[in-house]
Amino acid sequence: MIRIGPAGIPLSCKGRTNKDGLVYIKKQLNLDAMEIQFVRGLYVMEDEEAQLIKDFSKEKKSLLESLALCEDIGDQDGIALAYNNLGEMSIQKGDFDEAIQYAEKGLAIGHQIGEEWTIIVSLNNLGEAYLGLGDLNLAMDYLRQAICMANEIESMDMVTRAAVNIGKVILKQGKRELAWEWLQATIVHSAIEYEHQQKAIRILKESNV
Repeated sequence: MIRIGPAGIPLSCKGRTNKDGLVYIKKQLNLDAMEIQFVRGLYVMEDEEAQLIKDFSKEKKSLLESLALCEDIGDQDGIALAYNNLGEMSIQKGDFDEAIQYAEKGLAIGHQIGEEWTIIVSLNNLGEAYLGLGDLNLAMDYLRQAICMANEIESMDMVTRAAVNIGKVILKQGKRELAWEWLQATIVHSAIEYEHQQKAIRILKESNV
């Protein structure tokens, strides 16, 4: 039995894990329970995870510096680009609420300056973020807007990005055959970028569609 409490029982030596502690108190002390200290506990990251967090932090700092510079010189295109890049980065690290905040700012500027590409990227980011939060209806609404606008300006990159995300939404809705059609279409189309093809392939493999 494991009891979770704020005090905790010291482990046999520094650097030991809770698992080591369980083994120690059972074999050496003949005890049947231990408390896990969670108030002052230390979470040890894997090297890869720590490096990823470090990379995100470095990238975010760079993007915020770019944003500040664009704001200083009044470059609305640059400001919108920075917001959208920050939104995409937030999606990658799973901070969907933050991604929505950045995407909404990028979308507002896109409408203000009439830049369709900026609007499409923002809509895609909003769709992905709401998908991450589990709001499938809102995610689909934004992604449909994105794919329609992308079709109008003939941006295959944005069309396929939206198509992959629409496939993910449909998959979450439990419509596996329809999801397969959307994702398969992004794989076989000759004009699709490698990144989108690989993303669609990975989704199909992971979901066993």
